[in-house]
Amino acid sequence: MPATGGDGWLLGTLRDRGSIHSDWWRGTAAELASRDAVGVFPVGGWWKEKPFLDRWNTPARYALIVSIRAPGAPVDIYTPVATRLAIPTVIGLRR
Repeated sequence: MPATGGDGWLLGTLRDRGSIHSDWWRGTAAELASRDAVGVFPVGGWWKEKPFLDRWNTPARYALIVSIRAPGAPVDIYTPVATRLAIPTVIGLRR
């Protein structure tokens, strides 16, 4: 995500401070759809700056967490999302 990232980001230009780069965005489903994409991408770090460690091709773990809230919605929002993703999906319910 470029440092500009658009409106609505919690950390904005501070997102790339420290070892873990992350940010949070809040908005409506319509606003998210108008953004066209959500992505996770690698950034430079020790693996890039110290190639002699020969770890540049080691798999890295990452996460993209999306929370959808639809209070009072009388429709199933989980099934269409899980079907489109076709990946294991963890659902946490808050009561």
